[in-house]
Amino acid sequence: MGTAYKKTDAVVKTILQQLEVGNTRTAAAATAGVSLSTFSRWFTEDADFSESVTRAEGKAESSMAQRLFNAADMDWRAAERWLKMRRPSDWTDIDPLDQLIKSHDIEIKALQLRAERVALAAALATAKTNNIPTDPDEAEAKP
Repeated sequence: MGTAYKKTDAVVKTILQQLEVGNTRTAAAATAGVSLSTFSRWFTEDADFSESVTRAEGKAESSMAQRLFNAADMDWRAAERWLKMRRPSDWTDIDPLDQLIKSHDIEIKALQLRAERVALAAALATAKTNNIPTDPDEAEAKP
């Protein structure tokens, strides 16, 4: 990393400019010659710096969201992407099998119960055929 650990106006300005164009905190700190741990300490200890960082990150996000929103007029995929990011539970692709399972969940549970009953009936029939007691009290009575 860099060696500029003093928080000068120039260092802070570089960090904020980098964040405003969408860089990560790691990249912004490195560009300014500051380690991420120093950046994090400044962020934690200096409320003004923290607020400026948050504002710069918000500006970048707002700018990108606006660009994506505007691009939707030219390309439907931009609209789809925006919707998926805003409301993933409503717009994210669902596996067709998962969708089928969710829409038929009650029917699937009923089929599972029916299958368990069939398996139990088969086990009881096998036990009866092999003279294996199925009543717990009866099993204890036989030596």
